[in-house]
Amino acid sequence: MHSIDDVYLSSLLVAKAAQAHERGIKLDINAQGIIPNNAYAATDIVTVVGNLLDNALDASVGTQEATVWVEVTAADDELIIAVADSGPGIEPEFFDQLMRFGVSTKDGSGHRGLGLALVQQAVLRLGGTMNVDNDAGAIFTVTLPLKNNN
Repeated sequence: MHSIDDVYLSSLLVAKAAQAHERGIKLDINAQGIIPNNAYAATDIVTVVGNLLDNALDASVGTQEATVWVEVTAADDELIIAVADSGPGIEPEFFDQLMRFGVSTKDGSGHRGLGLALVQQAVLRLGGTMNVDNDAGAIFTVTLPLKNNN
């Protein structure tokens, strides 16, 4: 049986897969485990996963591989969300600046620099952490304590 949080997450991932397809991007999804009912507000999970995926899709469009990977794992006492892209990556010294409202690596075409700041707010409010690595693109990893509020 799936929790309501799993249903929201699944719906979001289906919608993002459709967006990726429309933009010519391959989206690889791997989800494991079940998020306990009411572990988080659905808006928090949508904020974290949705904004990370939006940024990854934007970074990957037009790249040679044009691929985004998302892995969501609910196990033991943690929820781990990892999103990677085939884009150019993020300079490590710029990462802290990206967590502030209004800061963006994107050109001025309507991007306001809100997504990562909102993700960071949600992660901190939920007692989690967010890290970024650069390999062949940016890899964001969010780790949240998994609360069982059934």
